[in-house]
Amino acid sequence: FMKFAIESGAYTDRYSFLAGAEKMARHGYNGIDYGYFARTGTRFFTQDEDAFRREIERHGDILRSFHIDPVQTHGPWKNPPADATEDERKVRFDKVIDAADMANEVFAYIEK
Repeated sequence: FMKFAIESGAYTDRYSFLAGAEKMARHGYNGIDYGYFARTGTRFFTQDEDAFRREIERHGDILRSFHIDPVQTHGPWKNPPADATEDERKVRFDKVIDAADMANEVFAYIEK
């Protein structure tokens, strides 16, 4: 069935992730465009793998508590692409693929 969703930054960049998710739920959203993967140059991507996983797990716990499901995410190339070379594009793409694999594990509950 269809979800009523919004891009994460509209709430979670303006407030904390917890406060943003709470406001989303109060406003009737039950889906989120999990936009964290679009910004690979942020603190979210500069953490070590364990810290990165803990943060995704924390996001998953918060979203579950408000009955909000991640329904999509964006790739890392926004307007215009920030990659000056193909090597930079590959590094960015590899980060997103690794992050998506991890998020698929964390958000696997959605398919149940």
